[in-house]
Amino acid sequence: AMIAIVVATLTNTQIFKQKSPHLAILDIGGNRSRLSVFEMTLQRIGITSLMNSNVQTTPRMISKKQLLKIISSKSRWLIVEENNHPPILLNGRELEKGYADTEVLDKLDEEKEVDILSIPGEQLRVTTLHFQATALEAWQHMEEENADAVYVTGTFDVYAPALSGIITRHDIDNYYHS
Repeated sequence: AMIAIVVATLTNTQIFKQKSPHLAILDIGGNRSRLSVFEMTLQRIGITSLMNSNVQTTPRMISKKQLLKIISSKSRWLIVEENNHPPILLNGRELEKGYADTEVLDKLDEEKEVDILSIPGEQLRVTTLHFQATALEAWQHMEEENADAVYVTGTFDVYAPALSGIITRHDIDNYYHS
């Protein structure tokens, strides 16, 4: 019986150039997956395995003391929060390079606040996503929100979601191409 099914399917697809019966039935019912290889690859992995958890939040205006503390923490990513504005993601390594010169730090006034966004470097638009999402959901969410990165949150506490990590488009591309 199995040989008859295999021969019938091969004859149908190869000679008559028709879809196999089970694929035709799935198409009629609307159940067939139309994901690309890229999407299928991203659907198999959770964002927590791709995210970078070396993240710190900071207000936009900070003191010299706070700046030195941030630089010494060597965070990979900084989420800059400001009232009534969407958060912005800064590359922590670029911040460190920008203030690596001690002369630049010495010129800063102790009492005067520093605008952390005035430092030249990459500033990414960021959006939030729950930590149980897949990499495909993260990619689609970035597309919908026109964002460059997602900060992954966990709802360990209903009233104060914890920041878990960052995943960028670059991280997803690296995973797919590796």
